Amino acid sequence: MIKEKNQHLKILKKKKIYIVVSVITLIISIYLNNDYFIKIFKKQGLFQKKYVKEDVTLTLEQRRINDIHRFKKFLKRNSFHFDNPNLIDLSDIGKDRTDFNYIVKYDGGELEPEWAWVKNISIVYTWVDGSDPNFLDLKSKFYGGVRKVSSRDRSADELRYSLRSLEKYMPWHQGTIFIVTSQQIPKWLDTSHPRIKMVYHKDIFPPHIYPTYDSNTIELFFDKIPGISERFLYFNDDVFLNHYIHPCFFFTSSTFYPKVYRNVKRKIDVREVERIVQSNNIHEIFQASKYYTRQAIREYFDPDFEFRDLFHTVHVFYRDLFEPYRQLFAKELRNVYGNRFRHPTKVQTIYLYQAFMQYATQHDEFPLKLGGQGKAEDFRGFPLPPHRTIKKYSCKLVSPMIANQFIKFGRISNSSKRNNRYFKLYNTSPSIYVYNLNDAYSINRSLYELTEFMTTRYPDPTPFEKKEYVTLEKDMIFQIQNIDDTMDTVIKSLNPNIKENKMSINKDIITKNKLNIIRNYLNKKEALSHPKPKKGRKNKNNEMSIRERNELHFLLTYHGEELSKEWQWAKKISLVYILDDPYQLSDTTYLEKMLSFLIKFLSRQTGDGAQENDTDKENTYQELKYSLRSIEKYLPWHKGKIYIVLPRSIPKDSRLEELSWLNLQNRRIHLISPDDIIPHSHKWKKDDQPPLSISTSDHKSNKNDAFLPPPQPSNHTFSFSQKIIGQHQQRQQRHQRPIHSERHQIEMYLDKIPGITNKFIYMRPHYYFSNYTHPRFFFSSNSSLYLHHSNDDHSTSPLEFYPKYQFKAYYPLPSKEEEENTSLPPSINQNSFNYTCSLLLQYFGSNYIKTYRELKDAPVPLYRDLFQATRKLFKEELDALYLSTDSASQNQKEFKYDILPLYLITNFHIYGAAQPLYPGYLVGYGKIQDHRNKEEEEKEMQMRIYKENKIARELNYDDILMEIEEYNNSFIKNSVLIYSNSTKTTTKTTSTTITSLSTFIQQPNNYTHPYYGYDITSNTVAKYTMITREFKRRDPRYNHRLMQRILLSISNPSNLFFSLKWNRKDDLSPKNQQNYKKLMDYLYPKKSIFEKDDRKKE
Repeated sequence: MIKEKNQHLKILKKKKIYIVVSVITLIISIYLNNDYFIKIFKKQGLFQKKYVKEDVTLTLEQRRINDIHRFKKFLKRNSFHFDNPNLIDLSDIGKDRTDFNYIVKYDGGELEPEWAWVKNISIVYTWVDGSDPNFLDLKSKFYGGVRKVSSRDRSADELRYSLRSLEKYMPWHQGTIFIVTSQQIPKWLDTSHPRIKMVYHKDIFPPHIYPTYDSNTIELFFDKIPGISERFLYFNDDVFLNHYIHPCFFFTSSTFYPKVYRNVKRKIDVREVERIVQSNNIHEIFQASKYYTRQAIREYFDPDFEFRDLFHTVHVFYRDLFEPYRQLFAKELRNVYGNRFRHPTKVQTIYLYQAFMQYATQHDEFPLKLGGQGKAEDFRGFPLPPHRTIKKYSCKLVSPMIANQFIKFGRISNSSKRNNRYFKLYNTSPSIYVYNLNDAYSINRSLYELTEFMTTRYPDPTPFEKKEYVTLEKDMIFQIQNIDDTMDTVIKSLNPNIKENKMSINKDIITKNKLNIIRNYLNKKEALSHPKPKKGRKNKNNEMSIRERNELHFLLTYHGEELSKEWQWAKKISLVYILDDPYQLSDTTYLEKMLSFLIKFLSRQTGDGAQENDTDKENTYQELKYSLRSIEKYLPWHKGKIYIVLPRSIPKDSRLEELSWLNLQNRRIHLISPDDIIPHSHKWKKDDQPPLSISTSDHKSNKNDAFLPPPQPSNHTFSFSQKIIGQHQQRQQRHQRPIHSERHQIEMYLDKIPGITNKFIYMRPHYYFSNYTHPRFFFSSNSSLYLHHSNDDHSTSPLEFYPKYQFKAYYPLPSKEEEENTSLPPSINQNSFNYTCSLLLQYFGSNYIKTYRELKDAPVPLYRDLFQATRKLFKEELDALYLSTDSASQNQKEFKYDILPLYLITNFHIYGAAQPLYPGYLVGYGKIQDHRNKEEEEKEMQMRIYKENKIARELNYDDILMEIEEYNNSFIKNSVLIYSNSTKTTTKTTSTTITSLSTFIQQPNNYTHPYYGYDITSNTVAKYTMITREFKRRDPRYNHRLMQRILLSISNPSNLFFSLKWNRKDDLSPKNQQNYKKLMDYLYPKKSIFEKDDRKKE
């Protein structure tokens, strides 16, 4: 009993402690969240539940009048209460009573004469349909191959109902409505209406910034919309009007300055920001970006600036302030331009623009000089366009107390109760003028509830909608009204005692019927927007995007004709082959030769030994022979050089013997020795060469093997020899030399081949073409890559051609919890592929790289210029891997795994170089960011020392200003694209005088590409155009069946390419080798011009 009492006492103590902690936490949260003002509102009865219950029978007009009277009384009674430092001084309220009267008294009538100018103001909407196959296809190329619909891109026709609210509650507006989209048009929208103008991203962005999937980037270039007014309003498609809006809601009545609606101050926890940056959760990104936005404002304008949340409402912009704003924040906007997706380290561009309006415009000599206490003081501005009508620029910050009365934030989630609370609040609170509904749901029920609310809240269609969609919606609304009327009649006919018991059941029945009607409506609307073929008809094209269909049609309709004018450059492109050691273990130590002999002896089958010896020499490099035959036959357009890099094991004197069939007199054939391209410091000694047979570089992985150990040798045949090999591997690993392949080291220096073209194609000997193949199989043009609609006109932009990579299906990166649950080390370097991936994560950041994608066994087109940049970035790791024993440092790290150069270079291209600011700026959030921060700190320190230097102070003041101006200009030119207001031409400078990573990454002086774009063949297109297979080691039956399937597949005219890989010469039995030769002789019977003619010998 005593023990039980003690336990009860302990429990009570814990409860008391819990209660005390809860109370303290509540007090702190109230202080931090400024609930002090909410209490004042509740005392005055503004948010009492009784108010809603009592006024249910009142009309909307009566409720609106009551709200106005209550709000006015509140302002008078509580003017002495507003001493909280988190709020703006309420002395502004007295000055703004005229504005307040304008807002609350407006009931949709005619505007006052002084507001006549605002009727033709432009309105800008941003909209995207994330479920569009064309949108998903293009996005997946930049998002790691992922084709999933994001909640931020999903469309539930919010734009349609936002336009309805605009037409209803802003009847005075007669201007143009610009809808900015990513090459998309809403199916229900009638674009023939004169007030509707579609604006595509590619038409307002500087070159190579499109495509982007971050609204921050889109919002930076609104001033480039043709015909936009000097002041304009910006709506998100999820912003809705709930009451008649007077222009004074957006502008001050006296000076017509834009109004900025911000909430109370928010304390920013740096630790929480760091956590969000690491997790990169899309729903928390906005919270972390507050910190970086605040830092930028403190650095440029106000060291004591405190962040206030920006209301999700309608925003007002000056058209002519965008250009000086972009140039002032050139450094901060590099991260916005460079990364095509949202990231927690990005600044909030709207907030930063409003800070520019708030501070920079206060200088008496604006725009030549900027206001503020920070870097903006040293920035030399420039005149604005002379044809503007606005002479004075500024803005007005609205009190948070007033803003909270007029604007509300909403979120649609998976909770029906929470959603209905929002719907009820907006339906019964006419004092709310603007609200938004963020998309945070993942179930269809929430979509149906949102659709019901929108159709009933805004039932009147606009003249911007197509009639067939309006008719379809009216039928749905009519059915819902019939259900409501029928159920009302039934409920009235019930006895009073039964009503209460049956009420809940009736509500459930009504809800289910309504949701079914809405579901059928949405299905019909989808069928109207995207007609599907009749049942029983399978059409593969309906599963593809327009770009995929065009690409597949283009490739399959090419039959060897002369290339068009824009593709003539491809004729001279270089092809590069790398040959592996034909004897695998040749040119090695004495022990390795003995092991080779032992393996051959144990693997020899009875009666086949002599036959194998006869075929050894004959089969040497026969893959290359047939690959060259396929090139001559099915790539008739190719007239460029073919470089063949030989293995180091072949002495110079014996090249003719190993390649006796090769016609070296052909000027297109060039043999390259590895010693000619690999630097002397990275060349191996013979004793340092590891056996190539134990390389893990060609490990074939699946979706799970990125975090699993490499496959172990099977214990069936030849286990004794494999055991000996394993023991020798352990001895080699004890040595300081890493395990790597000679071919991989050669791949890292392909750009050193003399005379190689800027773009070239990397080939392997087992690559074969089976039908006529156009250069578009290897490269994509910018016109075809960004094609969404067949009527797009790309004649104004110059054609550029980008390498097209072949990646396998993606598999996502593991979370930190998944890594902790596995027995593998955090670096995940269990084989060469995973080690290479870990390097990419270290440099670019795990919050930037989304997935793993393994390269297919297919040709790889490459940029020559990116090799040197990749080597400079990963110099430390490559030196530790490739430096010879004599030149390696004592502190050299030991690496157990090889680096895959092709995977490293292609991913460096995708994540670092394929953005408009490269090479002056390299995107990255790991080691790259660390290097970038160090260099920027050094530059800032040098500038600070320069300003404080006594010699500089003795100079003339005008000279100092001139030097500061030169610094600003050079920084802008090297950090951001200059996009003039007066012309539509763009200029990009490639100087790296004052840019981040200028010494870390530096391009060759002779590079000719202004932008290093890329493309990725979708798995859908690859499925119809290529086959990649691999022989199984010592499985004759499987290999025989594989060659039969290859022969059947090649007979399909849609197949253009196939690879048939065998890692070692003894993978195939002698009979398999004979069948392989027969297959190739059947496919390519005619000798190529790259082979010697036997008749000439005779």
